[in-house]
Amino acid sequence: MPKPTAPPFDTTELEALVGREGRLGGIGRAKVTVVRRLGAQHVSTLHVTCSDGLEKKATKSYVDTVVRDLTNAGERDWAPLRTANLGARYEWASGPVAFSHFRGEGSSAALIKINTHVGVDRSASQPTFGFFDRGGRRSATCGALSMLLGGHDEPFIHELEELFGSGGIDRLALLRDPAVTPPDLAPLFAAVLQGRLQARRALLDNVETANDGLPGPDHLLIVASVTINQKQSDHELLIGFYAGERNPQGRLVMTWCGLPDDPRELHYECHHHGVHISAADQGTRPARGAFDHRSLIADRYHEREPLSLNDQATAALDDLHQKLNDPAHPWTGLAIKGSALALGELLPIPALLALFAGGALEVNHAFKLSRIAHGHAKPHEVDALLHDAADDLATSKPEEARATLEAAITRLRGIA
Repeated sequence: MPKPTAPPFDTTELEALVGREGRLGGIGRAKVTVVRRLGAQHVSTLHVTCSDGLEKKATKSYVDTVVRDLTNAGERDWAPLRTANLGARYEWASGPVAFSHFRGEGSSAALIKINTHVGVDRSASQPTFGFFDRGGRRSATCGALSMLLGGHDEPFIHELEELFGSGGIDRLALLRDPAVTPPDLAPLFAAVLQGRLQARRALLDNVETANDGLPGPDHLLIVASVTINQKQSDHELLIGFYAGERNPQGRLVMTWCGLPDDPRELHYECHHHGVHISAADQGTRPARGAFDHRSLIADRYHEREPLSLNDQATAALDDLHQKLNDPAHPWTGLAIKGSALALGELLPIPALLALFAGGALEVNHAFKLSRIAHGHAKPHEVDALLHDAADDLATSKPEEARATLEAAITRLRGIA
């Protein structure tokens, strides 16, 4: 477990709200205070919500409380870049696109807010989560997460299943198991985990983009919360937040403060002033960035599946390594692609994970590769990704592609 650390800038107001239900807008005011203290001349904003119309209040609150207070005086009619889809899924590249819209000369900050949601009925002594009364009819809320828990077969469900199974934790099984998660809390915990995991997607996307040398913010704040939809005014519960700033080398260094991504670690309490979710490990810690997630998947795979090379495999790796270092070898895109596929044919999953660790494939494949590394994939999925990785290398600069191939071979030799 990483040692506790301090956020890169003062986030006191947000830290005090983690896991606690409060009025809609309270988290927004805390974000404004934190971001204002940074003194950024330009602030980009992105808001991610579920498509459900019940999130209209959360959207309005974000604009009224956050966006209008953080934009420049002549830009008060601006709205954030916003995505709304089933389940509040972070869309790859949306953060960098938002930053490109708001960037300008001078210091900059980027604020990303992810809102999952859950309905609640407080008519009984204990609240009931997962439903909302719409015109006298009981309706699953969030409907997308209800379908996920119910095992429905839809494209967006497969994307969520991939994310909920990342890191070798079968979160859906844990949410469906009444011995682990009380059924009346499963909808609430699903919304908490969804926000936590979508924030991680946003982290990987924005940090990898910024650390690739592309324009990015000086400070980055990614906040995840659950809107609690109810008949009265909606409330909100802060799941946690990533906070980061650029170091002297130009890389974004991030921390996480908030709830964990494992339902077994969540502790629920309900008081007269609202819900409180806590965990033993909810302090601030260093956040694993895109580079760490790339290499971590391969490292964890080989902890479970030690690699053993026979003489033929060793000779094949040696031969490929020799060719990579032969200045007379014609390293065209086709030759690079062939070498990557040859490596994949020799050691399919280890080669795929080693290539990804070295930079092949976009980082958005991390959660799919995590599922593969934990044995939850079919051979054709591995083969398809190997071809994608080979195509990616074939269109890269030859020297970069060769470096990625050599790093993969070195990693495989070192592990075996």
